[in-house]
Amino acid sequence: MEELDREFLKKREPVYEKRDAIFAKIEGLWLNVFLNHGVLAQTFTPDDLKVLEYMDTFKASVVKEEANIKEVFTVTFGFKENPYFTNK
Repeated sequence: MEELDREFLKKREPVYEKRDAIFAKIEGLWLNVFLNHGVLAQTFTPDDLKVLEYMDTFKASVVKEEANIKEVFTVTFGFKENPYFTNK
């Protein structure tokens, strides 16, 4: 079953890439997503919110699968040019 999941994930990648390009054009999208999440919204400081205004991409990628854990993944945040980071 996991092999089938990976196959379909690979087939959906072009759709996800198109979606990401659209999302990147929506100002403040990820800030609003996080602020509307019941748990996450409580974890941000005012300084975090200033930085999140510049966030334009969010990507979660499966790194590997382990016997006792279904999936191990990384989360990558991307930011447009801003006064807080010199890299994206």
